[in-house]
Amino acid sequence: MEQLKENAALTGSRSSGVAPWQEKMNREAANGSSVLQIAAVDKLEETIIDLLREYRMNAFAQQLHE
Repeated sequence: MEQLKENAALTGSRSSGVAPWQEKMNREAANGSSVLQIAAVDKLEETIIDLLREYRMNAFAQQLHE
């Protein structure tokens, strides 16, 4: 837990070798969010972005056929 708080304190600093997504998870975990909750929200965000991308590609393909 102490490492999570240290990493969370390093906002904006990439010199520690912490990836941006890991930095976000560390910050949220230090603020009391569970890792499972954070992972679920991240997966939902990823799914929504994928669905939006697919929708845009399908809409573009439909415009080409019209």
